[in-house]
This record gives sequence, C-alpha cells and structure tokens, in this order.
Amino acid sequence: QHDPRTAVIIGNADFSRQPTEVGAPCSLQSASITDYRPNDVTLQVRSDQSSWLVLADTYFTGWQAFEVKPDQSETEIPIVKADGNFRAVLIDAGDHTIHFKYSPWSFKLGLFISFMGWMLVVFTLGIWVWRLAYREEEHAGTTVRRVAKNSIAPMLLNLFNRLIDFAFAALMLRILQPENAGNYYFAVVIVSWFEILMNFGLNTLLTRAVARARSDANKYFSNTSILRLILAGVSIPLVLIVIVIWHSAFTLTTETVIAIILLTLAQIPSSLSTGITSMFYAYEKAEYPAVIGVVTVMLKVLFGVPVLILGGGIIGLAAVSLLVNLITFVVLSRMLIHNVVRPHIESDPALRRGMLRESFPLMLNHLLATLFFKIDVPMLEGLRGSTTVGWYSTAYKWIDALNIIPAYSTLALFPVMSRQAIEDKDALMRSTRLGIKLLVMIALPLAVVTTFIAPFLVLLLGGPSYLPHAGIALTIMIWSIPFGWINSIVNYILIALGQQAKLTRAFIVGLLFNIAANLILIPRFSYIAAAFITILSELVEGFVFVIYLDRSLGSIRWIGLLWRVFLSAAIMFGAIWLLWPVQSIVALVVGMIVYPISLLVLRAIGPEERSMLTRLRGRERETAG
Repeated sequence: QHDPRTAVIIGNADFSRQPTEVGAPCSLQSASITDYRPNDVTLQVRSDQSSWLVLADTYFTGWQAFEVKPDQSETEIPIVKADGNFRAVLIDAGDHTIHFKYSPWSFKLGLFISFMGWMLVVFTLGIWVWRLAYREEEHAGTTVRRVAKNSIAPMLLNLFNRLIDFAFAALMLRILQPENAGNYYFAVVIVSWFEILMNFGLNTLLTRAVARARSDANKYFSNTSILRLILAGVSIPLVLIVIVIWHSAFTLTTETVIAIILLTLAQIPSSLSTGITSMFYAYEKAEYPAVIGVVTVMLKVLFGVPVLILGGGIIGLAAVSLLVNLITFVVLSRMLIHNVVRPHIESDPALRRGMLRESFPLMLNHLLATLFFKIDVPMLEGLRGSTTVGWYSTAYKWIDALNIIPAYSTLALFPVMSRQAIEDKDALMRSTRLGIKLLVMIALPLAVVTTFIAPFLVLLLGGPSYLPHAGIALTIMIWSIPFGWINSIVNYILIALGQQAKLTRAFIVGLLFNIAANLILIPRFSYIAAAFITILSELVEGFVFVIYLDRSLGSIRWIGLLWRVFLSAAIMFGAIWLLWPVQSIVALVVGMIVYPISLLVLRAIGPEERSMLTRLRGRERETAG
C-alpha cells in the first residue's frame, strides 16, 4: 500500500497498524549531496512545493539538521524518522542547503563531566601543594612571601575559574542557541551596571581603611554592609523602571524580564560577599576568597548543567546565580568569623555619608568604564534583536578572556609606578614606555592569529549556530586589543600621577562617541558596525588619555616606540596569509616563528629597555636571595 517514491511515513512507523501521518503524495524530485562524511552530510535541493526531504541514511538519536542560509549561518530544523528508518526534514518551496550533523548530547555531556572531573582533581592537588609550600605562621612576617601569596594565588585561581567558565559557556551556548544566549547576555550586561551602583566603589575604600587600622575593621565592615543594603534597595526600583521603559520602547521577552529581576536579586548577596572579600584582602588573606571563587564556579556548573539540560533556559540560569550567590555569602561569612573577625552591627550614619562622598569618584569611573565597553550590547538588542546579541556576545567572550593579560600586568606594575610618580618621573617614563611596548608585543600576534582562526574559535565555543556572524565580529573586534591594552596601562599611570579626574573626562568622551556612532551605524550595518566602533572607541578614548599623559608626564613618542613592533606583526600577517591556502597549521607555525625573528632583526627591544629588563631580573634574584 506504500510507495516511498511518492509518499513518506513520518514518525515511528508501526506497519501492523494504520500510520498516524503520511505525507501528501507528490512527484519525486532529486537532491544533490555536496559533502558526505561519517558525521556530516550536506545537500542542495530545489523543491516546487512544501516537501519532505528524505535522506536514505539510518535515523539515530544524536543527528541534527540545519538549514544553511545565504550568509552561511545555520538554523536548526526538526529532524524526524521517515519510513521507519531514515532521516527526513520538512522544507518549503525553493532552493535549500541542508546540513545533517551527528552530535549527540550524550557525548557532549560526557566530555564536559570528564573535564569537570579533571578540574576537580587539579584543584584538589593545587590546594594540597599550596598547603605544603606555604605556612601562615612561618611566613607571617615575610613581606615578599605575603605579597607573592596575595598576588600569585588569586591570579592562578582566577585563570582556573576562567577555564571552567569557558567550558560551561561552550555547553550553555549550544543549548540556548543565539537568540536565548543574546537575551541572557543582555540581562547580564544590564544588571552589571546596577551591580556597580550597589558596590559604589566601597570595596577599595574598605580594604584601604581596614589595612591602615585593623582596630576599626568591624566599624568599616558594618557600615559598608549597611550601605550595600541601602543601595540595593535603591537599585531594585531603578531596575524595574528600566525594564518598563525598555519593554515599551523595544519589547522584551517575559523570560528576559524574569531573568533580569532574578539576577538583580542575586547581586544583593554578591555585593555583601565582595565586602567580605575586601576584608580578607585587608588582612592579607587573599587566598581564602580566591578558593571560594573556584567553589562558586563549580557550584554554578553543578546546578547550571542540569537546569539547562532539563530546559530551564535563561530563567533557570538566573535562579542558579541567585542560589549560588546565597551559598557563597554563607560560606564566606563563616570563614570571616573563623579566620578574621566576628562582625557585629556598629551603625555610624556620619561615617556612611563620608564613605559615599569618598567612594563616588571610584564608582563613577567604574560605571563609565563599564558603559564604555558594553553599551553596544543593549543598543544591538534594541535595534537588531537578541539573536544578533547572541552572535556578538560569543565573539566578546574571547576578548574578555584575553583582557586578563593587561589586567594583571598593570596591577603588578601599579605599585612600582606609584612610587616612581613621586620619586623619579624619568624612571616612570621609562617604565611606561617599556610596559606599553611589552603589552603591544603580546597583543599584536594574538590579534593576527585570531584573525585567521576566528571561525574555529567560535565553532569551539558556541558551535555552528553562531557562524559565520560571531566569527566575523571576532575577526574585526580582536584588533581593539592592542589599543585597549595601551589604554589599560595609561589608565593606571594617570592614577599613579594623581590624575583620576582626567579619567572621568576621557571615559565620558569615549562613551559619547560610542553611543553616537552606534546609533548612526548599527541600524544599517548591525554587529559589524558595533565591532568596528569598538576599535574606534578605544582610539578616541586613548587619544584623550594621551593628551593628559603628555601634560602630566611628557611625550611618549609613540611612532618611534611602536613602529618596529607593528612592522613585525605585519610581516607575520603576510607570512600566514601567503601560506594559509596551502596549509593552515603550517602557516600559523611559520607566522609564530617569523614574528620573534622580525622583532630581533628590527631591534624592537632597544639597549635601554634590555638594560631595564636585566636590572629587573637582577632585583628579583636579589629579593629571592
């Protein structure tokens, strides 16, 4: 009774009974297979009417089907069992490119669980080695040991956290897909602005005050905690107002609104936890909150993965954030009581008013800097939609990961530069030039390599649903890091020189340019405009920074400082570009060899800079001795 050339039985066919659904009879049309591999099949098909495309390969759980758009992006479409055994998808009339891919969730989840198991083993071994290598009672009076402990331990643990976060993001992005990933990233960005308002720069103020006078530790901790709760009470109505305004102007999904509210509530215990962390830093016990940071990330994964797999979506992720932040706060509170101080309420309204006045510039600069970096996300959401944000945010995750390098480099240099700003400005100029050159020497080859492998990086992190758009965004946006890293170190130099007020002006100029340029160009050029504007905004902000740096310290002589480094990177780019069509791996290897050779031939590190590096190494050996 069934002719598979004219009709198809859809679903789990039981031939002993009448099938529940049979496709309407139509004439058989051919489809061409353009690529056939064990786990991938790509077909080109043209249909005169809505039809079932049947691939006579065995159906099995784990196969997915995607429709490839003209821009090479892929949209997942349902795949069903046809005629009791084969794979089929429903297509509309017209030309189509269909991609079948075998990618079972059992394998992805197993790989992820194995990764987390190894991370737990590494973390446990790290704690064991740390306890063997460091004894608080033995090194309590050794300044060098304490400084090393309070810088190296948090840095390593932060990198460890980033690695786990990246693995979780890879799973999350594949489950959420671009639209929901964009909605969640939008919610996170909006809430991050209000998180800055809740903290209000109190972390730095608390650490500094308690480090200077531990006898006042409880007074400062108690009053900053009260301030955090007051600021949270102010922030929640503001968040609701923003939601109402944004929803009336651009519309928000119900899931996004609930996620924003839950994430805002999650910031209350998070803000209180950062106050506890500041206390640990003030008592030079930075390893405690750093370890809890790892536990927090692992809890996020432990709760987040089941929530995602069970279909909790972005609301489930936001609820997990709230739960994990509450657990973190409880654990940190107990550690504070047992290892630092037993807090009790010690209200002082006058002290709180003074804190607000003193911390306001810190909060304002932090808020402006965050707006400067992320203002394009809500603008893309409003003007181009959440799917575009999903593509763009996936590219941004790689930029955020690389920005660890300037963050820790500038923190390491800041104490030295602060002393030089008072004692020897000529030495500060030399340190500034060396620091800028070293950061650019790292940033440029990273930008060159990322330009060529951006699609692979996006595929690794998010999967095919984010290609080619996230890859294009990353290819463009990666060129912001050389200029952004320069701005990072110049930012700290201006602080060392006591020019904090100038930073506010620079951030305002950069932010206004960012907003204006995105408003003009995003409606027409979408995320491509946002990516280019990220580079231009760094240049605009950097131009203002340079003006103030020239007035405060002197001319850096930028061209003379950096032309050799940029030329070396250009030679590297050319070598990879020429060899890329032949063999991509060989091209990358040759490029990584050509770059340092070019630096040596062009003498990118001059005699004065080599002398400074030699003196620094000598001081390190002397300190170690």
